[in-house]
Amino acid sequence: MTLLAISAAFVGGVYTGLRLHLPVSALLVFALAVALLVVLLHSLKRGAAPAVLLMFLVLGALRVASFGGEPGPGLAPYHDLGVLDVQGVVVADPEASRTVARLRLAVDRVRAGNGWVEASGDVWVTLRETAGLVQERDSPYVRYGDRLLLSGAIEAPPELDGFDYPAYLARQGIGSVMSFPRVTLLEEGEGSAFLLRIHGLRRALADALSRAVPEPQAALGQALLLGIRDDLPDALVDRFRETGTSHLLAISGLHLGFILGLGLAASQWVFGRRGQYYLIAPLVLMWLYALLAGMSPSVVRAAIMGTVYLAA
Repeated sequence: MTLLAISAAFVGGVYTGLRLHLPVSALLVFALAVALLVVLLHSLKRGAAPAVLLMFLVLGALRVASFGGEPGPGLAPYHDLGVLDVQGVVVADPEASRTVARLRLAVDRVRAGNGWVEASGDVWVTLRETAGLVQERDSPYVRYGDRLLLSGAIEAPPELDGFDYPAYLARQGIGSVMSFPRVTLLEEGEGSAFLLRIHGLRRALADALSRAVPEPQAALGQALLLGIRDDLPDALVDRFRETGTSHLLAISGLHLGFILGLGLAASQWVFGRRGQYYLIAPLVLMWLYALLAGMSPSVVRAAIMGTVYLAA
């Protein structure tokens, strides 16, 4: 019943966030106040259950305000105006397949008329690797933290048969797409320093696999261990699909379960079970692996359930 009540409070917070569009700053302050209230009630040995439910209600609303809901106007005024120049930063690891990459670009400037104007909005970009990019750096040619100059048409997401593509992107806060623009790398290394190191470590591990193991085993290892599917041969992917085992190529709860189980056993062996500090090491290890694996929805879901398990 406790888990059911907490889940209902969180879902209620998600619904409230979708309806009221509350600012993130206000929700953060309120969440901190409720957390302090929970600690106070617990220290006074008073019933803290209502305050805990209120905290999960606020966390649900904060989830929507931070990552979900309908995107604002964003780049909609620039839709269907023909070829435009835009600048922005790559905010997630691109999804690459042969010579095509798909990425999320946080746009901050658009060339309108004779000059640049400030803009704000995320666009889902599909681009080809250009000769200039190939000459400038090794694969992957587009990375997290790159500042790019794109020349192309900004459009609304198209409607697809049997799939609400605009709604799918809207749930991720994306309201625009660009298809095969001309791309120029302006700078690299923008974004979070911590995430830059995580992405750099991910690439280094992938390169180490490529050097140590022959293909296609190296590509398979990158997919199974790091969630990188860029170099998987099409024939191998087709065979996994034909045998109904494509899910094995995606990082999922099975991988996080192994990390959590091994980390928990090692932490107990090193620190013992006195107190509950031995739970911290597997928690940190699990979330670091989730970051390293690309934070796909299946990985985040498994990491959240692993956290709930450790809390229990």
